[in-house]
Amino acid sequence: MPTSEVGLHMSPIEDVYVVLNGWENGGATATFTIYINPLTAWMWVGGLVLVLGTLIAAWPHSTRRMPAPASSVAYATGDD
Repeated sequence: MPTSEVGLHMSPIEDVYVVLNGWENGGATATFTIYINPLTAWMWVGGLVLVLGTLIAAWPHSTRRMPAPASSVAYATGDD
């Protein structure tokens, strides 16, 4: 039994799928279905950005805090 395979062309702008639906007259005529999916590659990029952002947000922060510097300003009390 004959089978068909999908032809695929990927680019950053769109993905084009060409499917052979069937042929007649011993291959003299053929029927194809063409699917154009715009910006499909950017879904993968968006998924990677989502994972990276989640890892950055979940990264453990240091619990050690630096002490505040001591102030060297002398305040006048007005008691002369």
